[in-house]
Amino acid sequence: AVWLCRDRLDIGRMTRSDDASFVGLINEAADCETARQLLDGLFGPRRQLHKRVVAYDAGSHPELHAALAGQPYDRLAVAADRLAEGLAGATGLPLPAGSLIIDAPPAEKEIEFRLHVRSRNEQAGGYQWRQLAEVSPVTQSLAHRQFDSLVKQVRLFAPAEVAAAIRKQAGLEEMILEAGRSVGT
Repeated sequence: AVWLCRDRLDIGRMTRSDDASFVGLINEAADCETARQLLDGLFGPRRQLHKRVVAYDAGSHPELHAALAGQPYDRLAVAADRLAEGLAGATGLPLPAGSLIIDAPPAEKEIEFRLHVRSRNEQAGGYQWRQLAEVSPVTQSLAHRQFDSLVKQVRLFAPAEVAAAIRKQAGLEEMILEAGRSVGT
């Protein structure tokens, strides 16, 4: 909802607001039905959260993961809207722009080893402190492979009332991949 209203929001006021005024500012800025529905689902009297449709990791879906992981949010939003358009045509479901959310890992790596270990310094005849990644490159390699590639997933979220139907859509993975490719790198 914040993304859909971003051009009408005073970010300075939002960062100084409490919870109630934060929600009020977003509600005031919401000028489209999709944003109002999202806000009502989050802050209204009856919560209606999006449901996860699918999740893809780099190990089992490398092409799809590579196409979407690391993309900035504006491109993911465009890809989600293109996917919504394609799925609406294929399924007949009402999927307006902004109704789907593609969540993908950021470009930055989250695992960093800043652990120092004591190792023998053969040349100086003593010990020295070195970074673990220097002493054991396998440690860093495994962490990035296992965490950044396998744990961090590309996920698709949809309104609860259509999530199951989207999940059953034949060729869904290819449709997501095509939407990701359409926004480029």
